[in-house]
Amino acid sequence: TPMPQPLYQCTELETIYGLGYPGGETMHDTYYQYDPHGVLVTVTRVAGSRGRLFVDYATQDNTAVAGINYTPVSGTLAFGELPVGWTNRDRPAAVFIPPGDSVRRVLAAEATVVTWDEEGVRYLPITFTAEDGSAQEIAARMSIVAAQPLREGIRIDGDLSDWPPGVANLASDFVLITGEPPDGSRASTSRPKSATRVYAVADAEAVYFAFDCVTEEATPALPAHTNAVQYDDLIPLGDERVEIVLDPSGAGTHSTSDLYHVIIGPAGVLWERGIGTDPPTGLRRVWTADLRYAVRTCAERWVAEVRIPLKAFDAGPVGGRIWAINFSRFDLKRQEYSNWAGAAGNFYDPAALGNLALP
Repeated sequence: TPMPQPLYQCTELETIYGLGYPGGETMHDTYYQYDPHGVLVTVTRVAGSRGRLFVDYATQDNTAVAGINYTPVSGTLAFGELPVGWTNRDRPAAVFIPPGDSVRRVLAAEATVVTWDEEGVRYLPITFTAEDGSAQEIAARMSIVAAQPLREGIRIDGDLSDWPPGVANLASDFVLITGEPPDGSRASTSRPKSATRVYAVADAEAVYFAFDCVTEEATPALPAHTNAVQYDDLIPLGDERVEIVLDPSGAGTHSTSDLYHVIIGPAGVLWERGIGTDPPTGLRRVWTADLRYAVRTCAERWVAEVRIPLKAFDAGPVGGRIWAINFSRFDLKRQEYSNWAGAAGNFYDPAALGNLALP
């Protein structure tokens, strides 16, 4: 099909005048003006993004000769597959990473409808292409849970039998914070040995969370040593614990001062604005909130339930009805620290949170 425009069009032309023809006419030739570093050709995939697509490319001599007038290049472009209904919002971004260093970049895609699996996880493909043409593909983890609208009240007593059946309100498939980041193969080596499930519901006044922590023990023993939390390399040690970190603004900064933090264990519950690590990672303040919680041991599991009033958060969060959130669990017996949103190394990084959709 003929293209309406050339694939590449130079932005500047130079006219060089030569000797005039007999009769006074002037001869001239037109030349392209190229950037001394080369020519950038952008290839855009149109008419949908479903399925993987490979496109071979190569330079070809015309009036210019390879090796004399230009450096020949060739290779294969690989277009990854976004989920149905998703489109890239940004063009591919060039990133320079110094040896031994790391760089953070934000990639954006849009979807008319967001779907995820039953564990609150969706994987999106990302391809890194090096200067030598080699490519590395990873699957970025997007975590999202929708709080089920609560029509009738529930009691905060550690018994989840009065919780309504939910749709898309489960956060599970926890991964180890100190293990290798998960990839598209969902390698079992990065998963904790004991499963953790978190359920979310909400009404006009509060948001509720319930942790279902499998222990694989007939009668779980949850010794309550202390209500204080001691951190070792950003890991809350001491007792079996679960955590919630919330950022209603969804700003994605790197300051823990923006986080609301809840820790629940057999000895009680703590809540704070910021994180009380030692040394501190940001400003820590008192969070005035009327939280209600309960912990109960059941066969082969223990359950934690908490109610957080919406008025406990700052008025008018810019995030609207989508809040940034993450859940964690420290398994005392197995000494495993895992989380839902896939944060690696630092559970308290505000830029590594998942998503909570409020009704």
